[in-house]
Amino acid sequence: MHTLGRCRWLEWSNLTVASAVAVMYLNASGIPADPTRDRLATLARELNKPCCTAVPIAEQLRSWRP
Repeated sequence: MHTLGRCRWLEWSNLTVASAVAVMYLNASGIPADPTRDRLATLARELNKPCCTAVPIAEQLRSWRP
């Protein structure tokens, strides 16, 4: 999630792709994840911070569990 969201390899949809991959990975790993639009927006704001690291991203992903 962190790498996909921070690396600017897609011109317009980095955060969308990163979020989709994170959700699919969690679900494939047996961890149900169905984040709300608000949670995705919070995650996007975090990824847009210049000082963003994987730690706060992991914390947010953990909060998506039911």
